[in-house]
Amino acid sequence: MRSEKNDFTQGSILKKLAAFMLPILGALVLQAAYGAVDLLVVGRFGSTIGLSAVSTGSQALNLVTFVVTQLAMGVTVLIARYLGEKKPELIGSVIGGAAVVFTLLSAVLFVVMVGFARSISVLMQAPAEAVALTASYVRNLRFTPGAVASMHRAAQEHPGAILAVGNAPTALLTIAEEIEAGLRPALVIGVPVGFVNVVESKEILFAACEAHGVPAIAAMGRKGGSNVAAAICNALVYSAAEMLDPTARGWK
Repeated sequence: MRSEKNDFTQGSILKKLAAFMLPILGALVLQAAYGAVDLLVVGRFGSTIGLSAVSTGSQALNLVTFVVTQLAMGVTVLIARYLGEKKPELIGSVIGGAAVVFTLLSAVLFVVMVGFARSISVLMQAPAEAVALTASYVRNLRFTPGAVASMHRAAQEHPGAILAVGNAPTALLTIAEEIEAGLRPALVIGVPVGFVNVVESKEILFAACEAHGVPAIAAMGRKGGSNVAAAICNALVYSAAEMLDPTARGWK
């Protein structure tokens, strides 16, 4: 087996540079696409206020991403320098120092982005009517799992809705917390599938629903899935329309 070494100090560097550059370029494109998808979804299904919130919040978060990326590139430059100077024994201290810096930076960013999300939204000149949504986007959608943020949002905007979960146990735990805090949805369907926290989340949700008189359908154990949640929702719709018999829906 032949092993090749990428040495940027000898010969043509074009091919070597391309191999080094393309992954970084791809990561930057994906980061931009992430915000673009948010804008597309909110623009299609949301309001102009929501669109403004996503647009403004994305700029703040892109700035943070840019700063962190540049710091990471600085670490790679230091490593490359010591490799070029034939001093590999110094690389360990660079990596260790970088780990400490990024740990501290992550803690600081968490406090700033979560605790000062509203101030950042105002500083970014978000429209007055969109400040609250912008702060929510910055605070929740990047530092809180999407399932948790979506359940909090559903509890605020659609407190009497049917909540169906087929994939995320954290969503069930959030619904249980909201029920304990006073949420009364029309029905909760909890059928996530998997191993991590699945059984416990279903038991906690069902207990909360029983304690507060909230109707619930739960597939206890580890079985379930989004397809099961969708099938339950379809069955409820057919039942409400008195179309459970397939022939009533045009089947032969």
